[in-house]
Amino acid sequence: MQPGNHAPSQEELEAWGEQARLIGEQYRALIEDVLPRLVPDTAAESVYADMHDSFRAGAEALNRDPSLLWQTQARLMEDQYQLWQNGLKALSGESVAPLVTPGKGDRRFQDEAWHSDPFYMSIMQQYLLFARRVESLVDSLEGLSDDHRRNLAFYARQLVNAMSPTNFVTTNPK
Repeated sequence: MQPGNHAPSQEELEAWGEQARLIGEQYRALIEDVLPRLVPDTAAESVYADMHDSFRAGAEALNRDPSLLWQTQARLMEDQYQLWQNGLKALSGESVAPLVTPGKGDRRFQDEAWHSDPFYMSIMQQYLLFARRVESLVDSLEGLSDDHRRNLAFYARQLVNAMSPTNFVTTNPK
């Protein structure tokens, strides 16, 4: 842990646990409301049970080692600081290499503006840095079965992909 940071207190951990429980209840109610309209009941129950088990296993892994979340947040803040510094350099006319670039198969960021316009470059890099930190957090969770790890990685990837700036009018140059 870095100097100046402190581990969460038992009260904070319990408050986070309660918030996670409430979110879980709301999410379950949403799933129970939406899924029956989309798929047969048995399939909905199977998907929900799989998601629930995977998220529960991930939450338990984080509870066993909450420092993983703190470390991930600290790394994300470091990434954002470096991105901010690069943005200031770019605005002053200095040529700056990107901190992160999309993978070769990622077609979402093909428009030239993602690579030439400082605004869109920054948005793309913020998103990619966040996506990689989420992926890294899931990978670093210990004590997960192979199925839970694979499922949790899949669900996290779907959530992060849904948040892509290419999916929103205000953050997509096209």
